[in-house]
Amino acid sequence: MDVNLLSGSGFKQAGSPLMKMELVLSVLIAGSLPAFFLCFTNLSFLFYL
Repeated sequence: MDVNLLSGSGFKQAGSPLMKMELVLSVLIAGSLPAFFLCFTNLSFLFYL
């Protein structure tokens, strides 16, 4: 995470709908990647059994 991004103009524009959408999307993507990876490793583990 860039500190300048948090304290700079990006933080002031956080109230705009587009900024909120980007934030929600990034959180969803960051949250779904580990879950997808866990599911994939669990499936491959089951196949190896």
